[in-house]
Amino acid sequence: MKKLFSFFVFAGLVCFCFWIGFGGIFALNFTFAILSFALIVSIVFYVQKRKIQGLIQNASQEELEALSEAYKSKQERAQEEEEEFWGESRLQEDSKAPTQSPQVESQEDFKPTKTRFWQNFSAQNAKTGAKMFFYPLRLFVYGFLVVGILFLISHQIFDSFAFLGGLIFANVLVVSFLFVKD
Repeated sequence: MKKLFSFFVFAGLVCFCFWIGFGGIFALNFTFAILSFALIVSIVFYVQKRKIQGLIQNASQEELEALSEAYKSKQERAQEEEEEFWGESRLQEDSKAPTQSPQVESQEDFKPTKTRFWQNFSAQNAKTGAKMFFYPLRLFVYGFLVVGILFLISHQIFDSFAFLGGLIFANVLVVSFLFVKD
């Protein structure tokens, strides 16, 4: 929470510096771009979080275990295989059985099949995409963005360079926040 607060303070200071350095119109467009981007990202995160929590609550224990197994890192899998290998060889040594080379089953990594661009278009994908786009909160946020841009254009204070600069800066802020977070 402390890092998130410092993130917003830093963004505010940058916008204030742009206000002083480039003038009010540039800073207004720059700030609007950052705020609209932050609003879109936070709403999308909130919607996805609720969706995932709903799926987890309705899932059975077997499905949850399969999910956790699917998301294990390669390093964790390698460590488990190594523990199984050394555990089996120690058991053989302890029982004084003749040592045979234990066979470790190699798991092939999942390699996605290559698909062509047009193969991605199907009725199911279109239905899923439409459901994702027409979610009410997302429509509200995108409407806020469009109405804001139209408001700036109607008052003849829209600066596309400043707006795109704000969007780029917001993306850089998100990536650097995630880098600092980890």
